[in-house]
Amino acid sequence: MSDGARLDALYAAVYASPDDDAPRQVLADALLELGDPRGELIALQLAPRRDLERERALLDAHGAAWSAAFRDAGGVTFERGFPAHLTLSSRTTDAAGADLPPLEITRAWRTLVSVRRLEHVPAAIGLAVAALPALRELDGGSALIGELLRVPRPWTRLHLTGLLTPQMLAAMPELRALQWTAPAIPRGLLAATQLVELSLAPTRPPERVDLPPTLERLEVSAHRGFPRLDLAQTPRLAYLSLSGPGAVPAALPASLEKLRVRYTERPLPAFAIAAGSRLRDVQITEPTIGEHDLAPFAHVAAMQLTAMRDLHPRALSRLRALRELEVSAPGELRDDLGGLAALERLTVHAGGTRPALAGTAIHALAWRRLDPDGLRSPLPLRTATLAAPGDAATLPALFARYPLLTELQLVHHGDWRAPVELARLARDSGLRRLSFDGAITLVRDRGGEPWATVVDAPRARVTLQLLDGMPELAR
Repeated sequence: MSDGARLDALYAAVYASPDDDAPRQVLADALLELGDPRGELIALQLAPRRDLERERALLDAHGAAWSAAFRDAGGVTFERGFPAHLTLSSRTTDAAGADLPPLEITRAWRTLVSVRRLEHVPAAIGLAVAALPALRELDGGSALIGELLRVPRPWTRLHLTGLLTPQMLAAMPELRALQWTAPAIPRGLLAATQLVELSLAPTRPPERVDLPPTLERLEVSAHRGFPRLDLAQTPRLAYLSLSGPGAVPAALPASLEKLRVRYTERPLPAFAIAAGSRLRDVQITEPTIGEHDLAPFAHVAAMQLTAMRDLHPRALSRLRALRELEVSAPGELRDDLGGLAALERLTVHAGGTRPALAGTAIHALAWRRLDPDGLRSPLPLRTATLAAPGDAATLPALFARYPLLTELQLVHHGDWRAPVELARLARDSGLRRLSFDGAITLVRDRGGEPWATVVDAPRARVTLQLLDGMPELAR
C-alpha cells in the first residue's frame, strides 16, 4: 500500500470514530514517520501536558492548509489535532465580491464538537450539522434549535437566543452548560435540570430565578435589573459573576471560590460571607469604591480592583489576607499598603510617587508609572516593572536597595531613546533579565555569561550585539 493510500485509510478511521483518541494516535505516528508536521500537532494536543507555544507555531505555519475545508464556512479552532469548534461566517461573498459557493459539509466536519451562529445557514444545512457524530454543542435562535433537537443526540452545551421550553429541555437530559439570552425565564424552568454552568442575560428580568443544586458556575448580566437569586439553592457554586445595576444577592455560599462584580448600583452591596468561606479570588469593577466597601473581603487572598472615578485612600487597608492585588484607579494610588503583611504580588495601573509599601512581603511588583527613584520601601523584591528613569545613573541605588532583584523591565512614557548605559549598568548588577520597553531584552544565563535578544518592536532604534561575550548597545 502506498503512503498516500495508507494515510487516507488512517484519516478515514479518525472520521469514522471522532470521539476515539486511538485512531488519532496511530495517524500521528504515521505522519511523524513521514516528517509531516500535522503528526506533531496531533501528538501535542493528545499529550497530557500541552506545549501551547509549539502548538501556536504549528497552527500559524500550517493552520490555513489544515482547515482548508472550512475556508468559506468560517473560523475553526483545533483540539486533538483536528478542527473541533467552528464559528460560521455571515459572509456571502469573498474578498473580490464574488458569491461564495453553497456550503458543503465534507468528512472534515465529522470531528466538530460545536458549531456556532447556525442562524447564518439554511435550515437544511443546520439539520445536517446537527447529525454530525461528534457534535455536542448547539448555538442559535430558539426556532432553529427546536428543529435541531429533533435529532436525538447527547447534547451537553447550548447557546440560545430566544425562548426555552420544557419540551426543549426534556430533549436534552445531558445538558450541562447553558448560555441563554432570554426574553423570559419561566418560574422553576431551570431548577430540575442538571446544569453545571449557567450564563443568563435576561432582557426582561423576572422577579426570581430558581437555580439547580448542581450549579458550579453562574454568570448573570442584567442591565435592566437583577432577578432575585437564592444562592442557598446552589451548595456547589464555585464561580459567580454579576454585571449590571440592581439588587444582587447579598448572601454568598461557603462553596464560592471566585466572585466577579461589575457595574452594580452604588453603594456596592454589603455581601454576607458564610463562615468557612472558600472565597479567595475577587474582581470588582465599580465607578466608585468607598472606605468600607471592601470590608467583607478581609479574608480574600487575591483581588483585582478597578475604580473608574474614585478609590477611597483607606479602602485597601482592610484586606489583611491579600497575597495578590491588581488595582486600577484614576490619578495616583494614595492608599498606605504597609498593613498588608501577606501581600506578595502587586500590580498597579495608576500614578505614584513614593508609595508606602513597608511591612509587606512584595517580591513581584508591576507599577509602570512609578519612577525607580520613588521606590524606597524595604521589600524582598525579585521582579519589577517600573517607569524608565530620566537618568539611568539612579539605577545603581535601586540595585543596592534590592539585592534580590533579578528581573527588571523599564517602560518609557515619553520619547524613546536608546538606553546605551542601561546595558552596561545591568552587566555590573545581579540582574538575570533586563528589558527596555519590550524592545530589547538582556538575559544572563546560569553560568553568568550574558547574551542578548532583540525582541521585535517598531519603536526600537537600536541593535544589541555580542562583543567578546559582553553585551554592548550600538546606535
